[in-house]
Amino acid sequence: MSNILYFCQRIKILNKDEGTEVPSFCTMMELKQELSQQVNILLEEFDLYLIDIEINAGNEIEIHVDSDTGIKISECKMLSRKIESWIHEEKGEDAEFSLTVGSPGLEVPLKLQRQYLKNKGRKLLVIDQSGTKTEGTMIHVDDDKITLEWKERIPKEIGKGKRTVTMTKDFDFSDIATAKVLISF
Repeated sequence: MSNILYFCQRIKILNKDEGTEVPSFCTMMELKQELSQQVNILLEEFDLYLIDIEINAGNEIEIHVDSDTGIKISECKMLSRKIESWIHEEKGEDAEFSLTVGSPGLEVPLKLQRQYLKNKGRKLLVIDQSGTKTEGTMIHVDDDKITLEWKERIPKEIGKGKRTVTMTKDFDFSDIATAKVLISF
């Protein structure tokens, strides 16, 4: 249970003698780029990959990582400690920041092709660039596109009633505005 609490808590490092300094946009972008490079180096030790880094004006840093086989809390904990150590080395021991390292969670849209590969065979909700929503099981992933499959009831060509048909649709990654894994209970 303590590992879960550690995973969810934010590490606060505050300089009590000075007020909080809000970094400029340029400084935050530079920090994000530096962090991204360093995190990718650190991830070589783990079987993880970087999804996203978010830094807000209050120096709250959120790093989302994932793995092809699932992410362990112990990996997030170790990575968090290594990143925290690197920030202290680079920015000084009195650096003010809040750090959260974890997986993006199911409510966060898929961003990388590698995430799509991991979720092949699962049900997705895809919203394309025109805003059209499509739900289906992802049956194919390659470098350029995904394919969803679903069942649909359509009218019979002859007579009354409907019949069930299997529908498929390809989505180029460039056409996907957002894609989320759907949870079925």
